[in-house]
Amino acid sequence: MDRPLAPSFDPAPCRRRDGWTAERQRCFVAAIARGAGAREAAEAVGMSRQTAYALRSRPGGEGFARAWDEAAELAADAYRTTPPPTREAAAVASVQRLLAPRFYRGRLIGFVERDDTCDALRRLRQLDRMVAGKADKADRKEAPTSQPHRFPPAAARARG
Repeated sequence: MDRPLAPSFDPAPCRRRDGWTAERQRCFVAAIARGAGAREAAEAVGMSRQTAYALRSRPGGEGFARAWDEAAELAADAYRTTPPPTREAAAVASVQRLLAPRFYRGRLIGFVERDDTCDALRRLRQLDRMVAGKADKADRKEAPTSQPHRFPPAAARARG
């Protein structure tokens, strides 16, 4: 069964064109349902966290408040039921970022954020070793259990 993207609700009435329109309220609730916090969701629709809380407590905003609570519960349920990432997926996803200085005519003018390629290559080598280790284990399982001996087992016991 698919879970809804966001709860449906009757938006609070909007007093201004640049305020909390019905579309902004729906997008805000959808962002909350995806797991965003109040600040992130409000910024995503071009509003502030304070005005979101003000709309929530305003008369007529009960439907918005109820939808917000339901969306937060949906996000919490999705978080609780999502399995933790595997070690391999976490290694791939956690490529470090570097701040590279930028100079103009000998003066520092700022920094540019870029991927750390050395770190990415190190993580790729880690993954290659992990895959090779799994392949070695699989090869060992498929190999015959009796190893070839220089001497027959009886002769080896007689010498020992």
